[in-house]
This record gives sequence, C-alpha cells and structure tokens, in this order.
Amino acid sequence: MKLPKVSKSSGSESGFGIGNILGLIFLLTGILLILALLNFNLPIDFGNFKTVLQYGAAFGSIFGGLSMLFRKKEITSV
Repeated sequence: MKLPKVSKSSGSESGFGIGNILGLIFLLTGILLILALLNFNLPIDFGNFKTVLQYGAAFGSIFGGLSMLFRKKEITSV
C-alpha cells in the first residue's frame, strides 16, 4: 500500500514559536488586568503595575488583530 507524500509547504507550521510565546504573555497580561480591575482578592498588590497591565493588554489586542488580518489563508478543495 502506497501512502501519499505530504509536502512541507502545506501552509501550516508546527512547533512552539515566538508568536505562541508572545500570545501567551499577552493573554496572561489581559487576564491579570481583568482580575485587577474587578478588585479580585489577589495575593499580589498591583499598585502602579495596573498601568503596565493596561498597556500590555492594549498591545496584545493590537498584535492579535494584526495577526488575524495577515494570517495566510488556506485553500481547501472539496
């Protein structure tokens, strides 16, 4: 039985790249910002760190939107 060969240029890459790492950092920053703004009882006092969290969430939103805009479209044939 012959198996079809899979070309490496199929449009999807596997692995844990810099984009995934940045995505996780911005996701965690956004979650911390939401918890801080809701006055959730956290063991850490954020104080002036809330401003950094707000900027991190804003940059994460911008980069997430840009990555969705410029993502490669995969063509699927039926």
